[in-house]
Amino acid sequence: MITLRRRWGDQAVRHAEMVAARAIRQAETISESLLDALSDEVAVVDVSGRIVAVNDAWKRSAANNGDPKPGHAGVGRNYLDVWRGSAEVGAELAEEALRGIEGVLNGTTAQFSLEYACPSRTERRWLLLTATPLLTDVLGAVISQRDITEARMARDALNLGAGLQPRELSQPFLPTLTRNLATALNVRHAFVADLIDEESRTVRILSHWAGTAYGENLEYAIGGTPCEQVLQGRLCYFDSNVQDRFPRDFWLEQIGAEAYMAIPLFDQAGRPLGCMGIVHDGALKEDTPRESILRMYAARAASEVDRRRSESKLRYQGQLIANVHDAIISTDQHWRLVSWNHAAAQIYGWQEAEVLGRPVYEVLGTEFAGLDPAQVRLDLEQSGRFSGQVVEYHKGGEPIDIEATITALKDDHGRLTGYVTVNRDVTERERAGDALRQAEAKRSALLEAIPDMMFTLAADGTYVGYTPAEGIEPHVPLHKFLGKNVSEIMPQLVAVQCMSAIEAALQSRRVQSFEYQLDIGGDTRDFEARIVPSGAEEVLAIVRDYTAQRRQERADASRREIEELEGKVERQMIRRNPYSLTFREFTVLNLVAAGVADKEVADRLSLSIFTVNKHVANILGKMNALSRTEAAVRAQKEGLLP
Repeated sequence: MITLRRRWGDQAVRHAEMVAARAIRQAETISESLLDALSDEVAVVDVSGRIVAVNDAWKRSAANNGDPKPGHAGVGRNYLDVWRGSAEVGAELAEEALRGIEGVLNGTTAQFSLEYACPSRTERRWLLLTATPLLTDVLGAVISQRDITEARMARDALNLGAGLQPRELSQPFLPTLTRNLATALNVRHAFVADLIDEESRTVRILSHWAGTAYGENLEYAIGGTPCEQVLQGRLCYFDSNVQDRFPRDFWLEQIGAEAYMAIPLFDQAGRPLGCMGIVHDGALKEDTPRESILRMYAARAASEVDRRRSESKLRYQGQLIANVHDAIISTDQHWRLVSWNHAAAQIYGWQEAEVLGRPVYEVLGTEFAGLDPAQVRLDLEQSGRFSGQVVEYHKGGEPIDIEATITALKDDHGRLTGYVTVNRDVTERERAGDALRQAEAKRSALLEAIPDMMFTLAADGTYVGYTPAEGIEPHVPLHKFLGKNVSEIMPQLVAVQCMSAIEAALQSRRVQSFEYQLDIGGDTRDFEARIVPSGAEEVLAIVRDYTAQRRQERADASRREIEELEGKVERQMIRRNPYSLTFREFTVLNLVAAGVADKEVADRLSLSIFTVNKHVANILGKMNALSRTEAAVRAQKEGLLP
């Protein structure tokens, strides 16, 4: 009996050990998964600065940057040495980063944070570096880096808000791009489509300009459509009868398509993203460089679609460690709080001891915009995940804009055991976005109020954008000058004036202006151009038609000249008038003697050519002169001219 009890006891111990080991492995797996799921780049360094562990985000960043850069060293490398090397070559902020991290490692600094620029292979990124001591018996620190490029760019754009910017900046990017493309190529439709499922070959139209308004953004399978050919990696162009070639394409039939041109969009790795193209309800003529213009617009569309894809990737929940910037909160299956990290305390103002065991909705007061909380909980139980923006509340009652990712946790048998939430405070970003939108709305209103044509030009004089003015058209149609250089469109003298003003504006960052004349349909018109720097290598040319004002100024000057002449004639007639010329004949004689042609005499005196000729005939008869020249010479000799 004693032996049986001992054996039973040994089995119970082994079973307990197995359960404990499985629980430890499960906890370690969850911890590693949470760490790797973080979008922040995280590394652990020992007291000497040697990197002992990194998460997946850190590894991806290092791979994307090729050779290690500041902030991107591999496991086993000394992180401090990386910054020392950067400091030796004069890298910006390297000395400050080195001092801050060393202070955390030697215990003189509780926490260190620094924003710095990190160039990668394809772009310039902004990172927020944070160093926090390890809260364990092992000395060292946790290094985290967050990509803040988007927030930094939004902040920089807001700082530039006082400058004059093109109206397009205040509108959604892809809709503006498709509308401008259709306008540039003088076609009815322009679109951008995203390849959302490669296996089913399905695309979603992200933006469709339909001539007078934006069309419906549809999803459809591309089999039997021209888009299928485009996504094979080549330009697809049909100048007419496109519906006959693709009778299964319901969208072409729906919009009344006759002609079609589209090219594929690729990401930086060469993978297909979708396509961009134009559709017209009539045949296309070979009168514009459509392909080159379409490729220019498609390059920008590809970057935007790629950016959208990157932003739409779900942010998975992170590890429960104190130094990450996101609030990481876990609950049991009844939504009672069981963990609360340091970032949660900073964001919400509640300390861990104050909230553990309490219902999460009681602490945070979560508001789901337009959603029923009960329905959200039901969806979580069924799908296992929720991601979206919510409003929650600080301990003091202030609302906080939160990007929340909630994941249901289940055991080996699929039973719900609780939830992990990763919450990011986006209040400042939302405020910056609101301020930026308000600033852009003001700029848009200002531009709407300006009664002038506005041309966006690159530093080399290339037209890259146009904003029309009500009732005024450029002397060359939009599709004929967009993408061309000013020297190809304007007369040589005007082009030289324009390039000189562009250069001066970009160098001085001050507004430059000049006046010029153009012969439009036999009519000479006067213009004033103001060149405003709107970017590092871009200007805005604000052009006003001053023809009516200049004509009025010339008419006023001519009237004053005639009034002065008539005063002199009146005084001369009183002194001497041997041929009994009338007042008007005396005035005409003065103008003829000055070499003024009959038409100009008529214009100045507001007479008809017939009346002027009659006055000239009377003058010749009364002076018994055979020609105008003889009459003029005799009048000069006899002192009849003032």
